[in-house]
Amino acid sequence: MSRKKLHPLALINFVPRIIAAYSFLAIAGLIDYKRFVENPGIIVVVVGLLWPFIAFQFSKKWPTKKTEVYNMHFDALMSTSVFLLTPSPYLFLAIVLILLTNATFVGSIKMAASTLLVIASVIFAGEMLGLLTWVKASSHMQMVISVFLVLYFLLFAFKGFQLVQKVISLNKTIFALSNTDPLTGCYNRMYLDNNLPLELKKSRRIKYPMSVIFADLDHFKSINDEYGHSAGDLVLRHFIELAHECIRAETDWVARFGGEEFILVLTNANAEQSKVVAERIREKIASHNFSVDGQNLKVTCSFGISSYKVGKGTVDSQELLQTADKALYQAKAAGRNQVQLIEIPK
Repeated sequence: MSRKKLHPLALINFVPRIIAAYSFLAIAGLIDYKRFVENPGIIVVVVGLLWPFIAFQFSKKWPTKKTEVYNMHFDALMSTSVFLLTPSPYLFLAIVLILLTNATFVGSIKMAASTLLVIASVIFAGEMLGLLTWVKASSHMQMVISVFLVLYFLLFAFKGFQLVQKVISLNKTIFALSNTDPLTGCYNRMYLDNNLPLELKKSRRIKYPMSVIFADLDHFKSINDEYGHSAGDLVLRHFIELAHECIRAETDWVARFGGEEFILVLTNANAEQSKVVAERIREKIASHNFSVDGQNLKVTCSFGISSYKVGKGTVDSQELLQTADKALYQAKAAGRNQVQLIEIPK
């Protein structure tokens, strides 16, 4: 059976629906077997055995939430019909608990209320037609029903755990996709714009210095023109690898600003410390052999640093970036492959 087009509710309900249907029939049959082999009992039994697969086919043909809502209401109808065959108060309680749990777990409070309405309607109809002759389940059967309820609710707890884990995993995936540069694996511009102000705010609160390094690969356009964009992509990826070797993984981070430009955010790093980091990266880049189609390609990089002294004036993230950009311009004007620093305030 293909599940590609199924609504998620149909997948969630499929196994519990089989367990509930078959267990209800088995328990009811043990309480009063005679009513199962008579009409209309045998009809209810046959439909009950086939119903989980019929519901699956409905959801497969009409893969919408509305279809599964109808299926769940029919679950209530079928389960209560089973109860009419052997109207035991204990079995009735089990049916109501399970149906309301299903409806609330995969639907809503509104779904639970409508399910309860279906149950009440069937019971009322059974009472009016004189079908309800209450049968007391033995203590042994009460124990069987109790064990079944425990196991069934454990199944739902496990299903709930699986769903929570899936949601957590999806959230991590969404976060990575929305905040990570797909080429280099570092953070992207969106992450920078959202988190640099937060880092700056944190630095003010804890009162530690903060530095931003603006890095720009020198003559990058000529690399693309001469060796192709695949070579340029390789250089960018290697740059990130080398940069990560020189910063603290727990506190510092790198974001791609655009093209061949990157921002390194160093928390609790003063001007001297940030300059040491930039120089270390610059030397690594300059001495690294970027292998492109068997050729060793030499690349250099220019760095501009803005370093903020907490408690001596205020600065926002935009000013921090603009100051780093200004320092980068000075590094390029000085001949590239340089590190320039501007402190805030001067």
